Amino acid sequence: MGIETRTEDDGEKLHTIKEVKISAIYYGSVFDHLHAGTGRKFFDALETIIGPEILSKKSAIIHNVYSKTYDKKDLVKLEEVVLNEAQLKKLYDKFPRFTYSIIEKGEVVEKYADCEFRLHRHQDMPKGQQRIRGSSAQ
Repeated sequence: MGIETRTEDDGEKLHTIKEVKISAIYYGSVFDHLHAGTGRKFFDALETIIGPEILSKKSAIIHNVYSKTYDKKDLVKLEEVVLNEAQLKKLYDKFPRFTYSIIEKGEVVEKYADCEFRLHRHQDMPKGQQRIRGSSAQ
């Protein structure tokens, strides 16, 4: 993780913009499009479902990230942990809106969206495009 600073000129004055860069994960899980402000509760639910060993894994809880769809969102990244379908269903019972991605070798290989458990293998997707099936439940 690092902080990147840049300056932008809007024609009237200079603005300093700081962005936090979170490193990509090689193998693990990403939970995206969580309602803003729910990331910590989501992580606590993960601990309940998976068990206390989750606390020994590298993780990131990112709050209030800009989202084109939802204005703001939270996301959780968890290395070296992949959920099974039963665990995923328990999470969707508590948090009905999020996208779950499984990462292998730094690439998305499976993706689930908003309570839909349809599998999408990365090699079946057109290059540079990820197809997600699921409702837009909010």
